[in-house]
Amino acid sequence: MLPPPAYSTVSAPTRALAITALILALAGFLGVTAVAALVIGIVVLVRRLPGRALGVAAMVMSLLWLGGIYTFFSSSAWDDFKQGAVDAFRDGANGPQPERDQSGQITEPTNIPAGNLKVGDCYRSAGTQADETVEVDTVPGVPCNLTHAFEVYALSTIPDGAYPGDDVVEGQADKACTDAFEAFVGTSYDDSVLDVYYFFPTKSSWNLLRDRTITCSVSDGESTIGSLKGSKR
Repeated sequence: MLPPPAYSTVSAPTRALAITALILALAGFLGVTAVAALVIGIVVLVRRLPGRALGVAAMVMSLLWLGGIYTFFSSSAWDDFKQGAVDAFRDGANGPQPERDQSGQITEPTNIPAGNLKVGDCYRSAGTQADETVEVDTVPGVPCNLTHAFEVYALSTIPDGAYPGDDVVEGQADKACTDAFEAFVGTSYDDSVLDVYYFFPTKSSWNLLRDRTITCSVSDGESTIGSLKGSKR
């Protein structure tokens, strides 16, 4: 007796690949998924798999997504988006402004982000010593009629461009603050008994916060009440 004949079964191709391409194309705003959908759609067409209409739809949708992404990143909208993100980050990093009166003077003791200091602001110890360079985030601001150690007397802006390096920026800060000293105190820095301190941008604040500000402060090395403006000391 002969054995029964053997039969082989071949599964009919399905539209699974075409459906996958369409799903990826729907999420094409991610960029990578649009590329994947485009590749799979091409495979469906070249191999003449079922769901070619879905494959074509996925390809068209992917090309539209990729065209839109390219247009966005090559337009001014991308620059506006980056600037908005930087501004939001900088506002969050700098924190809120201190309370001020109509003349702009601080009205009560409060921690002030170093980037928010203005000319005429007074503050207590910034955690620095003479000839010492440290990174400072905030300073304890106070009204100038209270005991303080430092008074901001000038602000200067470094020209935009690539970060020039720590030594260059510190040199620019030193020059800007000594140049502005006499106009505030009433005597040249070389003839004065007062000390100059300054804040200047670090590489990270330059790149992340677009910080270009040099903040100059004067101190007599002791506790001061009132302003040193015009003191001729």
